[in-house]
Amino acid sequence: MNKKGQLTTFIIIGLVILVSIGISIYYLQYQPTPPLVQVDTDILPVYNSVTLCIQDLATQGINRMGLQGGYLEIPPAIKNNPSARIALTPTGSFSIPYWYYEGEDRTPSIDNMQRELALYVQNNLKNCANFELLNEFKVEELDKINAIAFIAEQNVVVDVNWPLRIKTQVKTYDQKNFRTELPVRLRKVYELAQKIMNTENQKQLLENATMELISANPEIPLDGMEFTCETKKWQLKEVENKVKEMLNYNLPNIRIKNTNYLDFQTEEKTYYDLQKANEQITKELESSTTYNPNNPLEKIKKPTTVAPDDAFDYNQLTFNVDTPTTDLQVGFSFNPDQNILFNSQPNDGGLMKSNQLKGDNKYLKFVCMNQYHFTYTIIYPVLSRIRDPDAFNGQGFTLQFAFPVLINNNKGNRETFNLKKFVSPYFDSEYCDKKSDRTIEFIARGFEEDLPISTELNDAEIEFICGPKLCPLGKTKSQQGTYKLRTQIPQGCGNPLIKASKEGYLPEQKILLTGKDKVEFELTQLRKLNIDVLKYELNKYSKQLGQPSMLSPREELIIQVSSPENKDFNQYLIYPKDTTLQLMGKDATYTIETYLRIKDLGTTLGGKRLENIKINYTEFANKDTMVLKTTEYTPLPTTDQETAEMYDSIYNEPYNKELRPEFK
Repeated sequence: MNKKGQLTTFIIIGLVILVSIGISIYYLQYQPTPPLVQVDTDILPVYNSVTLCIQDLATQGINRMGLQGGYLEIPPAIKNNPSARIALTPTGSFSIPYWYYEGEDRTPSIDNMQRELALYVQNNLKNCANFELLNEFKVEELDKINAIAFIAEQNVVVDVNWPLRIKTQVKTYDQKNFRTELPVRLRKVYELAQKIMNTENQKQLLENATMELISANPEIPLDGMEFTCETKKWQLKEVENKVKEMLNYNLPNIRIKNTNYLDFQTEEKTYYDLQKANEQITKELESSTTYNPNNPLEKIKKPTTVAPDDAFDYNQLTFNVDTPTTDLQVGFSFNPDQNILFNSQPNDGGLMKSNQLKGDNKYLKFVCMNQYHFTYTIIYPVLSRIRDPDAFNGQGFTLQFAFPVLINNNKGNRETFNLKKFVSPYFDSEYCDKKSDRTIEFIARGFEEDLPISTELNDAEIEFICGPKLCPLGKTKSQQGTYKLRTQIPQGCGNPLIKASKEGYLPEQKILLTGKDKVEFELTQLRKLNIDVLKYELNKYSKQLGQPSMLSPREELIIQVSSPENKDFNQYLIYPKDTTLQLMGKDATYTIETYLRIKDLGTTLGGKRLENIKINYTEFANKDTMVLKTTEYTPLPTTDQETAEMYDSIYNEPYNKELRPEFK
């Protein structure tokens, strides 16, 4: 190599070194750098036993977060609402929360993931570390465990402070610092998932792609006109199954640009050129004033390249979410066994059909034309998976998250701006451990079975809430002839919220005012009642209620019960799958919404919203069943206008007295 070439090589190497140093300095400033763990070789077996447990627990925690959309523990507001998640098990013990739900951004934050992971290791480490197998050592715990997790670009670091005194036959050692690093690019995976979710919220990628798929599918009617005397008919349920089949087959073909996806059939330039040629043809056709009706493309320059079979995938199912080039893999799927909301207008009792037109002129009276235009309302869940194939030394890691695709009248109906951020209070051990010198007494009272007056409750859980931070203070226990909790509270919070809760009772919150040393709660007992349902035919024309009848085997009732007096009281049920509900054991005001629909079709048949109705406790104190009443709107709507009229009747018809619940 000549000197000029050598000089160029050295310059390039020098630049690479400078850039590397710059990047290193950046990450040294950006990432916390815990102190290097030092350990004496004599106690390495104990150290290795602890770090192996930390590694196993952290790996379990990370994989569970990947399974559950970034959550180790599903927040109660999501867990208790089946429409806000995809259940992976029949009991809902494992679920994937929607990252978007009713205008709320429910993406877990990195901070929340780090806290949950650290807490998981912290709470389970003592049970994992079995020192009895290390016969040559005597291990004594000097203080409690405190763990910190950090999700970095290339790995996840877990540092544990667990003061241990380790005795060998000849010497005693104190060891408190333990550390493990797991090779998984969780932050990069999470950031890519966020980009996908944000782009979907802003541009409605899946909504637009779904309508393009429907438009391109000849088996799914959308718009059409045919010269035939035979009315065209489709069964709504069959069309729904076709849509499910289409989504199941096509969604896995979605690709995210700059990720590691399956190659197209030919080079991408071919698809790009075909796309530009198509745009040019459309432009020339729109601007042309004269053309040959027998050959409208006569003067149009047509592409010579034959479109590959996957040209649709390239043009309609390849999305740009503004991510840098990565070897991470992204996939999308739809499970056809999932229930979806699917409806089309017009339809007559689940039958979709064309409108037949005949010519008025005597020369055209034998000419028949069938025309149709259908509008679809569809809500279905999409599952997205992002995989780091190199994680955990080649074992791989997958983060999966879910969101609903929302289509109303053939258009995306997703709220795209000003999303509210969903915040669930979290436990912060460092904050909670710093106690003030202020001691408070907590008492929770409530009615118990067979007791005529309220009494102090045992095992009522007391929690301290300051902003987004939550600190469990303990449970009420027997002390000096009564049940109470007397304890110190965390420092540094003016007028915090105190929450008392107990199984079978409605939680209650109170503000702890400055200068107060006692907080008393009166918890409301919840009464469980069986559900019976009666439906009343409501005729659109006569505006009269018919005789009551039971639900048919194909029908179900969506029930939501809430109270304007207490935001913690909210129930979502599907009858007959759910057969019981709860009411507050006192006089209370409720809002009860019911929606009658066909199980298989998801078609709404009617319903009733009863707002701010007063139900006295004496009405059901000695009863065990609540009879809910709803309406079946007839005839079934076939147009958008008629559907709007049906929903107007659900909300505004003056039948509150007739449809008020009864008890037996």
